[in-house]
Amino acid sequence: MKNLVIVFYLIISTVGLSAQGRSIELDPDYLLSNFVLYVTEDHFIALDRQIPACYIFSKETGEFIKEINPRDTFPGFNWRPIKLEVLRDDIFFTNSAPWAFLISKNNDSIRVFDKSFLPPSGFKFITDSTFVGFYTEKNGSHSLKAYNTKGEMLIDFEVPDLNAKNMLYRISNFYIHQFEDKIYFINPLDNVLYKYSKNGELLGSVVIHIPSFKKITRGINPSKNPHQVIGEVVKSLRTNSTIQSSYKLDESHLLLIVKHKNNATELVVFNTKEEKITKVEEILDGKTPWYVFKNKFYYVYPSEENYTIHEKVFHY
Repeated sequence: MKNLVIVFYLIISTVGLSAQGRSIELDPDYLLSNFVLYVTEDHFIALDRQIPACYIFSKETGEFIKEINPRDTFPGFNWRPIKLEVLRDDIFFTNSAPWAFLISKNNDSIRVFDKSFLPPSGFKFITDSTFVGFYTEKNGSHSLKAYNTKGEMLIDFEVPDLNAKNMLYRISNFYIHQFEDKIYFINPLDNVLYKYSKNGELLGSVVIHIPSFKKITRGINPSKNPHQVIGEVVKSLRTNSTIQSSYKLDESHLLLIVKHKNNATELVVFNTKEEKITKVEEILDGKTPWYVFKNKFYYVYPSEENYTIHEKVFHY
């Protein structure tokens, strides 16, 4: 999370192309803080969890298009967004009670999930009406489940004994991807990739032999007081390797952004068909992308007068 005050405004004349990539400078008009950037085929989406606010911009020009606000169609709605995923006609949000809802991209209709539905720690839509989510429990009895957009559970996946399972309850990001007809799951505290069929059958796993990856080998005692538990988690994360984020580059390549105990960060490209690493590149300037869409990296750079979204092609 970038602790910045981010402001957006269109200046079409400053959209540029260069050998280093494409940049769009944006002026102060749409105030956001602690914003999260999402990128789709045609749009930039900026989600501010604090205000809260969600703005959609043209990816081609940076022009402001629309604000997404469930209170426009549901007055008094408890708008406290957590994460989102963009679908064909709608945007799916996890939210802090009610825990999930779908809202149209036109911001003119909303469907709220039943109060019995709980938000997963990580999720991915495998069709426009079905998503797979990972759920953590304090006792380590974690689960991977498929739901429809009515919040009804469809499949309970087989989950193996995961590394550092008693620590996962304190982790907020888990990575789920679909490659062709297979579903892949990644525990951010491990370098193992689990492969599933669409009906939830565990087909196997593969160790991604990431250079210098130091796996967490010591768990935590969940019966300790919360402050002690959090202290142990923070210490473990600082002294071991973790997968900070994960993106699908194409139908056979997976990108992992890996942070090691010395704060060195690496880009690791893994071929899911050949089940091997095809590229490892250290991030020397310390700048990790805010978002990755297909083969393009997106960064946000602040200045005294405006903010710039920079698009850079990643060659792999």
